[in-house]
Amino acid sequence: LVLNVDESHTAFYEEQPVLDFMAKTLRMNTLNANISLRDSDRMVMEKQLKFLRVSVKHQAQKRQYRVEKLTSKTASQISFDVDGKKVSIGQYFKKQYNYTLKYPNLPCIWVSPKEKNTFIPMEVCDIVAGQRCMRKLTDNETRTMIRATAKKPQIRKAGTDEKMKKMQIGKDP
Repeated sequence: LVLNVDESHTAFYEEQPVLDFMAKTLRMNTLNANISLRDSDRMVMEKQLKFLRVSVKHQAQKRQYRVEKLTSKTASQISFDVDGKKVSIGQYFKKQYNYTLKYPNLPCIWVSPKEKNTFIPMEVCDIVAGQRCMRKLTDNETRTMIRATAKKPQIRKAGTDEKMKKMQIGKDP
């Protein structure tokens, strides 16, 4: 019987508001109420957010959703029927949750299941912590990861030996 024990490292997303993630990703200094995204920026954000889990903060109950894509229309442009009346997402959030959208010109997050057509404004979503980053890291992120995890062979072996000792492999149950 052979047991291979080693350590590995990977990147994870930190819990943060989607708007903060967007500002970092698109290198925006400030967000103002009139902000909107160009199609190219929307596509970049969609690629970054796709399949991530987000939690919503506009409801008392913290729900999580999986991101399918971003809408091509903004929260102020998307409307749907409520009791026979056309209502925009901004109007719906004001009436239903007493929440006035601060960024009505941003796209919404289209969450799964896609067939339900559930659109949530980006500003009420947080990225759920602990999700493994599956995308290719940027050069700067790769450099930071290597610096944080690089160890000399003897230090790495000592760490592995310590973990083996803690696991008590030699003891028979």
